[in-house]
Amino acid sequence: MLIAQENELLEKGFIDAPIDPALDLFAEIEKLKKEKN
Repeated sequence: MLIAQENELLEKGFIDAPIDPALDLFAEIEKLKKEKN
């Protein structure tokens, strides 16, 4: 499975994988923005 995801990453530039529904994407994006700056 890991090899398939690696091939997908190289081919598409991203991995289309399911995410945890409990994860607050907006909060995580804001956290990454703050870490970057």
